[in-house]
Amino acid sequence: MPINKLLQMNDWTIKRFLMAFIIIQLAVWSSMGLDALNLHIPLVRQLICFVYLTFIPGIIILRILRLHNLGSIKTVLYSVGLSLATLMLIGLLINLIYPAIGIENPFSQTPLISTITIFIFLLLGLCYVRDEGYVDLNPSHPINNPIIPLILCLIPFLSIFGTYFMNLYENSTLTMILLLIIGLMPIFILKWIPEKFYPLTVFIISLSLLLHTSLISSYIWGADINTEYIYSNLVLVNSHWNWTITNDVNAMLSIVMIAPIYSVFLNLNLVWLLKIVYPTLFALVPLGLFIIFKKVTNDKIAFLACFFFMATSVFFNVMPALGRQELAELFIVLLIMLVLDTQINRISRSILSLIFAMCLIVSHYGTTYIFMIIVVLAAIIPFLNINITQFRNYKFNIPKIDFNHYKIKISNFKLKNYDNNLLVGSFLIFFIVLSIAWYVFVSGSSIFIGGVSIGSNILNSITDLMNPNTSQGAYLFQLNLPLFQSIEKYLNIFAQIFIGIGIIWLIFSKNRFNREFKFLAISSFIIATGGIILPIFASTLNSDRLYTISLLFLAPFFVIGFLKFIEILNNVIIRVMKGKKSIDHGKFLPVISIFLVIFFFFSSAFVYQIFDTQKQGSFALDSNTDFYNLKDSEILSIKWITNRADTNLKIYTDLYHVNTINSIKGSNGTMEVLNFTIPDAKTNYLVLGRHNIKYNKMYIRETNNLIRYQPITELKINMSKIYDNGEGQVLVGKEGGL
Repeated sequence: MPINKLLQMNDWTIKRFLMAFIIIQLAVWSSMGLDALNLHIPLVRQLICFVYLTFIPGIIILRILRLHNLGSIKTVLYSVGLSLATLMLIGLLINLIYPAIGIENPFSQTPLISTITIFIFLLLGLCYVRDEGYVDLNPSHPINNPIIPLILCLIPFLSIFGTYFMNLYENSTLTMILLLIIGLMPIFILKWIPEKFYPLTVFIISLSLLLHTSLISSYIWGADINTEYIYSNLVLVNSHWNWTITNDVNAMLSIVMIAPIYSVFLNLNLVWLLKIVYPTLFALVPLGLFIIFKKVTNDKIAFLACFFFMATSVFFNVMPALGRQELAELFIVLLIMLVLDTQINRISRSILSLIFAMCLIVSHYGTTYIFMIIVVLAAIIPFLNINITQFRNYKFNIPKIDFNHYKIKISNFKLKNYDNNLLVGSFLIFFIVLSIAWYVFVSGSSIFIGGVSIGSNILNSITDLMNPNTSQGAYLFQLNLPLFQSIEKYLNIFAQIFIGIGIIWLIFSKNRFNREFKFLAISSFIIATGGIILPIFASTLNSDRLYTISLLFLAPFFVIGFLKFIEILNNVIIRVMKGKKSIDHGKFLPVISIFLVIFFFFSSAFVYQIFDTQKQGSFALDSNTDFYNLKDSEILSIKWITNRADTNLKIYTDLYHVNTINSIKGSNGTMEVLNFTIPDAKTNYLVLGRHNIKYNKMYIRETNNLIRYQPITELKINMSKIYDNGEGQVLVGKEGGL
């Protein structure tokens, strides 16, 4: 059976579909049975149960909704989104209902696995009733050239082996080869890879880039992910979710439901679940973006836009440490897909949009707030009543892009009336009300209060525009950096300029464009610009988060803006040279490809490693980089002190170790970050890592706005070493002890 048809189980006859489900279900039970008999076959249970949880519930729901012939990619993406929604719902229901009927541990193995299995069988029965008579009238054709996909599928293994050699031998050779291959992909795509393989290429690049950082270290790295580990682990340890705990992360079902359920089914430690499963799910985001961008451009431009999204350092250096945001962005992508998906009838689109919106709300509050602002602003734009056509004709003379040359499918989309929009309409009211309700009634209203506080702080400081001391975006723009980092900064600035040109074209162009997506893109650009000029805005919502969410809408306009820039440049050269054409239109896309190659080699630290130059965030290539990723010896020192520490004493460490100490200790907030004003250092602990030991300094927070390295020589004078394994040390004040 062709692979694309294998992914479209909703298009099979009901008999074949039921047989396939029974085989998968038996495989799940068999793998669990083997584990119960202590006959462990590596990866078998993990792979089978991952497919079962991630794909099966969603594909059954698609059949219940009678959604067929969606194509393999959309089928997979919608199925994954619906499956995650199903798991969240089941987890929430059993947590509420089971204790009331005497089952005190709903998240223990037997009740959890039994409930999910029964629920899926009930869905299957409903599927049979609803979709029994479906007959597939669109048979698929086999892939004629399997060599290219087979070669592409080897790339993630290069990523896996590269991190293995980096962790064990501190050798980054394989990872450098991986980055070289990925970096040259924009050129390979235009020359040798057929368009039908673009989606697979996007997914392979996405997965490989995410794994090449997420698999660094044998423990989770990052700040937020350690807190996510704490609360998902609390659910596993206690076998139920305590929704009354006042913490923002504890209110996110993407963490307290999805992680424990996968952990129980896959029999997989939470550390590896967060390092492998979540990045794998997030790897679907660029794949969904390819479908979206292809709808409004063409295959080549869609691929280049997706590559630009993946080439930003936030994608592979930040997102693997933000589990809940990874899932939240997946649901945003699914919502955007529905905006452009005219193949699905309006009732089904509305049902799916409500499901994905609810999942977004319970996945990540910060992402929800940003998306809410984008949609609200997009709803306001139509009421501005600006006559763009007259303004354009009066003020500007902008040369036109011949989109037929690039085969951009703008003509496929007709302008929609405002009332017919999916998100920018009645959906918005539901989205806002449900968001407020969830954030008020769960976790002691901490998320709602935090959101109100953010809005208040932004409004109170609105007069302080473009101040680097209060605007995180403006601060990043005015930084004085070393040579390579300055080049990287200006590459990013040029990328933003091209996006701006693309948005200007969108506003003033007469080309027919999907009206709702147009409003969302303009709104995203306004929000991204606000992150630069508005005080507090980017820092409170996080500039990395703001940027990557904006790119979900804006990435294609980087390519369009680049094309527009070259078009304008070409016209200028033609006029200067009196009609002689100096730039070949056929070379426009290769120029963008070359820019993206350079852009990626800087953002991935490939260039830095070649020239042996330090860069913060190059931890996947340079073991000497001070970062959140800890070696096993450092983890051992942390486990040693957390098991033996006097509870009356405080444990101090740097910013790169404090979150790991918290997650290993299992209680967020009981450890304190060193701020160089330790109250009575003689009676407290100090945990040092390999970088602290080697350079005798620590990365600490002196004030709320000042984080920098400080020497620790004088501090250590009043302390005694009580543990040392060469790369991890524990010191205690001379008047303290174990």
